Amino acid sequence: MTYWAGLAVARGRFIVIGDADGTYDFTDLDRFIQPLWEVWDMVMGNRLGGEIEKGAMPWLHRRLGNSFFHRVLNLLLKTGVTDTHCGMRSFSHAAYQWMRLRARGMEFASEMLIEAVRLKLKIKEMPIKLYRAPAGQNPASAADPGQSAPSPTDGFRFPARGEGMIWA
Repeated sequence: MTYWAGLAVARGRFIVIGDADGTYDFTDLDRFIQPLWEVWDMVMGNRLGGEIEKGAMPWLHRRLGNSFFHRVLNLLLKTGVTDTHCGMRSFSHAAYQWMRLRARGMEFASEMLIEAVRLKLKIKEMPIKLYRAPAGQNPASAADPGQSAPSPTDGFRFPARGEGMIWA
């Protein structure tokens, strides 16, 4: 999982991560940064509370997969988070260091939330729009865990097909 390469060199006060498969709007990062200047330690995108473009998320994922995972995490941890596996997130660099994340695959999203709750970090959900992946793009999925890539040199870039992005 190449998020790790970007996270290892991130030096900014805040970090924004997201799947760069064309399904998230990276021109709207202000909504993910502003709350971090306030009282929040982490901002999580909420696709289920926002808008899901037709064909952007398979019915099975939307109605069973995401619903099941968020209910289990909320039952066990009382997170209060609606969309526990949204790939669009931001957090302070300090929060990232406190979480001491280790997961290398798709469980990264769960581990991050579990650690944030354990540490009593303040988590805000942000409704977002999930776009259908452009033709030829592979939406991030459990079958494709290598969907992320760093941007250590310029702090921000639009990665190549099938990668993810980190802005720090």
